[in-house]
Amino acid sequence: MGDTADIVNAGVTVLHLVANSAGTHNANSYASGLPSGTEAHTLSGWQGPTTVKVTYAQNVGDEWYHFWNVTWDFDVMFDFMHHGRFHDKGLYVDQITPAIDVRHLPPDFTLSVTANFPHEGLNHGSDDDPLAALNFTMIVELKGMLGQLVTSTRTFHCTAAGDGNWAMA
Repeated sequence: MGDTADIVNAGVTVLHLVANSAGTHNANSYASGLPSGTEAHTLSGWQGPTTVKVTYAQNVGDEWYHFWNVTWDFDVMFDFMHHGRFHDKGLYVDQITPAIDVRHLPPDFTLSVTANFPHEGLNHGSDDDPLAALNFTMIVELKGMLGQLVTSTRTFHCTAAGDGNWAMA
């Protein structure tokens, strides 16, 4: 078994979600920030899930050309579990799972989210009492009108930490 200060992602490194209709779309896999050589079920004290989300709601239109009125409404989010402790030490993170909740997409529009996770996490604590954090990116891409006329891409830099703190900017 590795050192508890060595934080590894025991889950996946890339998750891809695609939606072209209303509904919630969750990933089937997840990333984690656990002590090297352990599994999440061997840790205790888990809390959560905590949900972090950004809402996209926009009406893009042109008063002269009504066919160009386009409305979309969706959330890009991730959930994660936190406060996992290994032998009463450290704070670790698990089940970092991206999702999209689509309330409305116009016909012929596709929303895709790709989450890229590292193989190793960060220790923001000490060697004796680690605080695991996993930095990752979520790339949100919206394509419409045969994938050519409307394309929007935004990259979010995210963090999920073992103490329940997070960032999505």
